[in-house]
Amino acid sequence: MRMVMDRTAAVACVFTAASVLVLCCVVISKELNRVQPEPYMDEIFHVPQAQNYCAHQFSHWNPMITTPPGLYLSTLLWVEPVSLVTSSLPSSYCTVELFRAQNVVMLVLTFVLLHWLLQRTRKKSPVSHSARLLASFNMATFPLLFFFSFLYYTDVGAVLCLLLGYALALGRHYTSSAIVLAVSIMFRQTSVVWVVFVAGAVGLDIIEKKFNHQRTGTPLIPVLAIM
Repeated sequence: MRMVMDRTAAVACVFTAASVLVLCCVVISKELNRVQPEPYMDEIFHVPQAQNYCAHQFSHWNPMITTPPGLYLSTLLWVEPVSLVTSSLPSSYCTVELFRAQNVVMLVLTFVLLHWLLQRTRKKSPVSHSARLLASFNMATFPLLFFFSFLYYTDVGAVLCLLLGYALALGRHYTSSAIVLAVSIMFRQTSVVWVVFVAGAVGLDIIEKKFNHQRTGTPLIPVLAIM
């Protein structure tokens, strides 16, 4: 009974922290869209390209863009179903404000995933649940990541997919992990560095399992994460 109550309290804390993050993001997003309603910095390339994808003009590509089309394809994943349900044209949802909102949603998911990863990889750590929650919040609001979460940029989607791919690798769902990690490269090609890291960790884990080496208590992949 006590374990159930502790788990319920932990879920409530995560939900509360996520709600606070959502509230902060909504306030910042509204102010940003008020002050800067037009594309800002590299959005001048990303927004028109995404709007081309919304119009199903997949052959049109701005040569100034140096990242793969993962960001624009991810936008289509929610624009198309919503437009079908509402019987509206996809282009009616392809606005700067909604594009930016997509990254805010990804940031909140990143926070939840970070917390799950800390819980999974620090089971035997004496650190309290509240400290892990605060650490997750700190990482999700890391200035570089947090700033670009309010713009239509590739950073947040790449980080989310990398973390999800790593989480799947921890659970030894290697095929699903490989697919998600490939998607992260579709957001930013520089993600390949972290994909190689996860692949190396998985390779060592498989070798360890194959030769049935004596484990010391902590799974190999989380140890590599600390290093």
